[in-house]
Amino acid sequence: MIAYLKGIIKDRQPDSIIVDVNGVGYLVSVTKEYLERSGLDESIELYIYQHLRENISELFGFEDKKELFFFKQLIGINGVGPKAGLAIISTLNMEQVKTSIIKEDASLIKTVSGIGAKTSERIVLELKNKIFMDETSSTGKVSKDIASHQDVIEALVGLGYTRNEAIKTSQKVPADLESTEEKVKYALQNVNK
Repeated sequence: MIAYLKGIIKDRQPDSIIVDVNGVGYLVSVTKEYLERSGLDESIELYIYQHLRENISELFGFEDKKELFFFKQLIGINGVGPKAGLAIISTLNMEQVKTSIIKEDASLIKTVSGIGAKTSERIVLELKNKIFMDETSSTGKVSKDIASHQDVIEALVGLGYTRNEAIKTSQKVPADLESTEEKVKYALQNVNK
């Protein structure tokens, strides 16, 4: 499996580049934004997702591991293949997609050509918890807050609140409350305040 390429751009096509790595040319699909700002004979490094099917091997290139990881999360959803995943990241930037998912708003994702209402809703539904936890894990304070209130968050979600509402509400719970019952009771009393 090819996981990384370092070379020079030898050719550009509408949705891909040819990367020359020591005399071997690799056709790599990239985002439109990356394609627009990269030039011929430019030295580049890309993290690669290699998609194998039947007798075809396709390479999808990303500037950093975060973008590659997010792409893998997208294509892990039923109905989202590598071309659709790349189209999503190409049409909207990664942060816009993540924000839409966290806000549980599928309308922006639905604007991507080839992504219908059901698929965009499935993306939001399946990735909302993963994305929020990925985003908060990089900042210790937020992830500790979430971890300490996980029981409250899960209880509120079980009562029909969205994960975002549950997280925001749980952060209002005083630290001196010890039992889950007390925390949930306090959260419910302060949900819309």
